[in-house]
Formats: sequence, C-alpha cells, structure tokens
Amino acid sequence: MIFSPLIPIRYIVLTAIVMAALGAAAGLSSRYLGVRKTALLTVSRVVGAIAVVLFLLNPCRMSEGTKAGTKPCIGFLLDVSDSMATQDIVAEPSGKPIARIEGARAILDKASRLIPGTFDAKIAAFSTGEELLPVPDPGSPAKGDKTGIVAAIMRVAAENPAGMRAVFLLTDGIETAGGDVGEAAASARLAGFPVYPVVMGGPVSAPEVEVSVRGTEAAIVGDEAAIETAVKVVNAPPCTISLRLTDEEGRIIEERKVDAAGSVTREETFRVSSATAGTKLYLVEASSIPGEMDLSNNRAIAPVSFIDGKIRVLFLEGAPHWDSRFLSRMLEEDKYVDVTSIVRLSKDRVFVQTGKSEGSDTAKGDMSRLLSDFSKFDVVMIGKGPEYFLDEEGVIRLTKFIVDDGGALVLFRPQPLTGELPGFVNIEPVVWEDTVTENAAFSTVPSQRMLWGMPTGGDGALPPLTLAHNIAQVKAFAEVVATAKGANGETVPTVVVRRLGKGMVVAVNGEGFWKWQFNQSKARDDHRSAYRALWAGMVRWLAVRGEFLPGWRFTLRADRTVLEPGEPVRLTVTSLLQVETPPVIELKSPEGGLRDVMPSPSPSAKNTFHSLLSLEKPGYYVASIKGEEAGIAPKVAMTVLPGVTEANTLSADTEAMAKLARLTGGSLVRNVDEIAEILSVTAERVAVERETSARSTPAWNLWWLALIVTGVLAGEWFLRRREGLS
Repeated sequence: MIFSPLIPIRYIVLTAIVMAALGAAAGLSSRYLGVRKTALLTVSRVVGAIAVVLFLLNPCRMSEGTKAGTKPCIGFLLDVSDSMATQDIVAEPSGKPIARIEGARAILDKASRLIPGTFDAKIAAFSTGEELLPVPDPGSPAKGDKTGIVAAIMRVAAENPAGMRAVFLLTDGIETAGGDVGEAAASARLAGFPVYPVVMGGPVSAPEVEVSVRGTEAAIVGDEAAIETAVKVVNAPPCTISLRLTDEEGRIIEERKVDAAGSVTREETFRVSSATAGTKLYLVEASSIPGEMDLSNNRAIAPVSFIDGKIRVLFLEGAPHWDSRFLSRMLEEDKYVDVTSIVRLSKDRVFVQTGKSEGSDTAKGDMSRLLSDFSKFDVVMIGKGPEYFLDEEGVIRLTKFIVDDGGALVLFRPQPLTGELPGFVNIEPVVWEDTVTENAAFSTVPSQRMLWGMPTGGDGALPPLTLAHNIAQVKAFAEVVATAKGANGETVPTVVVRRLGKGMVVAVNGEGFWKWQFNQSKARDDHRSAYRALWAGMVRWLAVRGEFLPGWRFTLRADRTVLEPGEPVRLTVTSLLQVETPPVIELKSPEGGLRDVMPSPSPSAKNTFHSLLSLEKPGYYVASIKGEEAGIAPKVAMTVLPGVTEANTLSADTEAMAKLARLTGGSLVRNVDEIAEILSVTAERVAVERETSARSTPAWNLWWLALIVTGVLAGEWFLRRREGLS
C-alpha cells in the first residue's frame, strides 16, 4: 500500500485541521442532546473527516504490469547441420580436436544450468530452420544437408512474440539455405530479443581442385583448335591428378597426368579437331584429391567452333613485288581460302583475279564495285599503295568493316602508304620511320609463339629479311608478337597486332619473306612450312576471331559463363544482316529440357538483341540460335555452380554472425562466462522492467467502502436534522 496524494500534503493537513475545528464547534452545539446521541454524531463526524482525508491522500494498491501466468524466456539454438561435424574445436583439458557440435553441446550443458529461476528456458536444435528440433543426445553426429540460421531465428520470433528476452545461437554461422541475415535481424527486433551468437570453429582450408577454361579458339574443319585450361590446386598433399578431355558423347579424347602439391596452378592446352562444322562442346574434368569435399568445380565445359566455309580474302597490291606475288599464289592454292586479288599494273589499269580464274586486265574504274562493300570479305590484305585503291570515303568504309563488322585488315608490307591518305594513318597500328634495318633475323616473341602457330625463328634457321622499316611508335592497345634483329643488334617489331573495335589490324614489317618459300637449301621444306605457318596461320587466326565467323549469320555471347544460382546472365545476339524479327534463342537445361527465349532489340546497337536470364538449378546450360543449321549455329555454354553448401563451405562465418548480433542489439559470445554475465544483466533488466511497469490502483475505489462512508455521513445528516440542529 502506498499513498498518492491528490493535492499537496500541506493542504491535506490544513483541511484536516479545519474539519477538526468544525467538528469541535458542531460538538458544542449538540451537547444538550445527551451522551448517546452526542457520541453518535461525534463518531459520524470523525469517520466522515477521516474518509475525506483518506480520499485526498489517495491510498493505492500496487500490481504487476505483466499478465498473470507469463514468464520471461531465454532461448538456446543448437546448429546440428553437416558442417558442425568439422573437427576444429580444441577440447579442454585434453587439447584434442573435437567436432564443432560437441563443443557446442558442452557450452549448452553448462550455460543451461545458469538460467535464473525467474526465466523459462527454450532449448532447441535446428538444421534447415523449417522446424525447431529436439536437442539430440550426446554423441549423436551432426546431420543436416542445409543450415537455415535465418529461418530458425524467424521461427523463434514467431513462436515467442513477447516473452523471449535473449537467444544464444550456437553455430558455425554458415547459412546455406539462402536466408538473409537482415531479415532474421528484423524479426528478432520486432519480437524484442537480441541474438548472441556463439561461433563454433574457424577458417578451414580443405584440399581443393578447380578446373577452368581460360580460352578456346575457332578453327577450320580439319585444323586443330586450342583449348587452354587451368587446374588450380589448393592445400593439396603431393598427388597426381588425372585431367581428362571428353566430347559431347562422352568419348575420351585425351587424358593427362598432372603432378601437384600445396597450392599451385597448372596450365594445360589441349588441341582438338573436327571433320564436321559447327560448335562442339568439350568437357575438361579433373579427378579428386585426398580430402577434397567439393567436386562441383572439378570440371568445366569448353565450346569450340569449326567452320567449313571458305575464308573470303580481298588482296590489294599497288606496287607488285616478289613478296606479294608469292603470298597471293599461296592464298590461291589454299583450299580454305577464296581470294579476290586486285593488282595495279599502271596508273589506269589493274589486274583482277577471283579464285583460280585466269583473271583480267581491266580499267581502274571497274574495280569500284568490288571495293564498295567490304562486308563481303572476312580479311582484307593490303600491300603498297592503299591510296591507289581508296579515297577518304573508302577509308571510312574500311574502318566500319573493321570496327563495326568485326573484319580483319592485314598490312602485309612495311610502310604501305606511298602517297597521301590521311584517314588511313589512323588505322595503322604503328607509326613508321623512313629508315630501315637490313638483313634482319626474324624471331617470335616467346609469349606469343602459339598465337597462330607462327615459326619460332631466332636461331638463324630462317633466311634473314631483306629489310624492315624502323618504327617510331607502337600505338596504344597494339601488341608486338614478332621482331627482327639487325646485324648491329638493333631490334625492330615485325608483326604487330591491334584490336580495333570488334575487328583486328595486323601490320607485317619486313621484305624478303618470299625467300622462305623459294629456297634451294636442305632446309627448303622447313622454310616453306614456316612461310605457310606465318601467312596461312595468320589468315585463319584472323578469320575465326572476327565478330562473325566465315559463313555465319549470327553471333551469340554471354556476359558471364560461370554463375551462382539465381545470378542474372545477359545473352547477346548480333545479326550480320538486317532482320525483321529477333532470332529465337534455344536454351538447354542440365536435364536436357529445351525452352525458347525471345530476346529484345538493343536500344543502342543496330541488329543486336539482348535477353536477361536467371538460372537457378546448378549444372550446365547450352544456348544456341534456334533454326540455324548445325554447321553455322553459334553456341554458348554456361555453368551454374551449386552455391554455398555444407560440403563446399566449412570455414566459420564470424562476420555474418557479428552482423546479426549488431543488428539485434546483441554481441558475439566466446565462452560460458560471457553467457553467465549476459544472463545476469538480462535478469537485472527484467527486474527493473517489472518494477517500473507496476500499476497503482486506488484502495478506496471499492463499492462497499463507498457505501459505508455514504451511510455514515447520511446518518449524521439525518440525526442532526431530526434534532433540529443546523
């Protein structure tokens, strides 16, 4: 019982004094009534005065603010998923490694005994989080293919909307059910409880093998294409890995042994060929190593395109030379090349030859038709005197052919300009000097020898070049892939490659290559082979690296080929010709099912279409252009990884648990002592909450008390009136 005065105490005291004085005065006026009546009136007056004073003092009863029967609760959640079987907890005092779940059980057993008696305890286990489970018996192994930490917290919040005061989460923090820590934190805050994660375990570096395809190249049917692969090994014991290449039918094409130990990356290049055209899919797969748990990245898919259409080459020479004559003859003899050559004979006459035809001597004006549309060709080769064939408008068309159409330009003789053609200078990958280096020995830059199978040179086996022009500058984004060394040791770039927009430009700086083809030494066959490797290899390499492969109408690309589940990927289709309706993309799922995808026109690029996909199910997906013949249908292969699983992610995620604790007002907990401290603070907080939430109820607010006081005062009034008192 407490008093909660309605007015200040001093006024209540004053009121009592006044009422006492009035009562005494009233008693003097009623003394002649006799002792009994006087006593009755006096008692009535005293009771009324006391009632008034008590009313002003406002006596109250105190009651708890919580509902009857409710009791605050402390929760413990034990993670029993597969990753909790990892043995990286040090047992005390033995110092032996034990499983995370055993370490968590030991903490749970001690901490549960520390829960104050004023609290209820909710102790449960979880795996996927879809439901809370009974805590398994000691010695039971961790068993659960997913960890749903977020779902478990949200379930506790839903089942205990008011009474839960704190939740201790014993887990390694690895969320593999796809939950968002932010959502769990929001649910906990709404329910009013902080989360205190007890993170079990630490970083785990399990042995791992990862296979990736770093690049593939297209090739002519019958030629070889390279598949460049990388095998990354992490924390591996000394072992031998079997690396296997198979085709779409599962036939083994090649198998290699790769030795590895520790953490290292091995690069391997496979070479494949095909008798038929089209995009072929190859699988590169590595065997597992001891201790490896995640095998999903031990394989990678490699698409390789083979073409059987001829490479269309436009050959322009304004100053005939032995080099240009031998080169044009070699191109004419190549069964995979369809060459159109235009050679200047005089100021007004040119010689035009298509394929293996006899050719004809014609007026210069008649060649304008052939030069009006470069998109009819895959590769344009220019020797000396481009200004004889092109004007500024022609240079613009040639630039568009390279930059927009993905065509290739080869400047097969040094310093091709002999007159004025300003726009042409912008296309060239180098800035030429007028001086030359004579008797230069050709050699390939070591890192570029495999670019298109170029001859190595550099050992004096190849005849020296007659001359090579000195170069003042190699332009930005250009790459020197071969050099020549003069008699005085000076080195001059001889083959320079530069990507320009979607296409390529190659400048060959040297005269005298024809000697490789026309040589009477014992090494004649080797020299001829080197000559062919340089020029035929270059033409093939350029043809299959353009935006459009020879004979193909479409290109198909993905902005990424290795994805996490649900990660968006954009497919881009580009058409060589103007099309009225977008081409349909056919998507093959890992199970072999097919579905059509309709891309949308690009708002910024002509004849280009995009489609945004979200692939959820792990495995291999193959996209292709529907309706195209197999030989000219581009394909894109995409790999969706399995994401975070109990097998491939074992390192405890302390960072995620720290975020969960911070967002809910909790903190990371390391041991039982810290749990005891948190329980003590929580108990004190609840006690204060109970005290401050108590309600006061006026004690006089009772019907029978009001009836008694009213009856006494009414009786006093009645008696006074009956006796004629005022």
